[in-house]
Amino acid sequence: MHVLPSLQQLKAHARRAAAHRIHQTYRELEPRKRQAAWYAAATAHHPLDATQQQPGADGALLQRVRLGYCTREELQEDFEGQEYDHCGKYTRRPLVHYLLSCPATAPLRPVPAPAAQPAEGGLLSGREARAALMVRHTLRDVMLEVLRAIPPPR
Repeated sequence: MHVLPSLQQLKAHARRAAAHRIHQTYRELEPRKRQAAWYAAATAHHPLDATQQQPGADGALLQRVRLGYCTREELQEDFEGQEYDHCGKYTRRPLVHYLLSCPATAPLRPVPAPAAQPAEGGLLSGREARAALMVRHTLRDVMLEVLRAIPPPR
């Protein structure tokens, strides 16, 4: 005789199937979308640890750098760069500058940034890939301390 699965088993199966599909979809986007390539490099597809969830504002800061959010100005078609708020340097990639070069965020860089090759498909430059890897390898508490004191570009 065949026993039907319980509602709890069906829900667990649906959650696993949905998570698998989301992960698969994101992997398919990596070669075509810069933000998907950044997320893969910055997180290795590992979500934030649920046991260490941050208050709303801190979680938003962490997610912004993990997702590689660009500034509002970068979304404009005629964007050729901007003066960065924290140090006055003119830059075309404010988040990359924030993570790798800005003197205000030097505590993020106690050692040289990890070396990285451009991502498959060439969507991320070498500097972008290094910045994303730095996000992945920087201790969460160190990252949060800097993000709170000197928020990333918006």
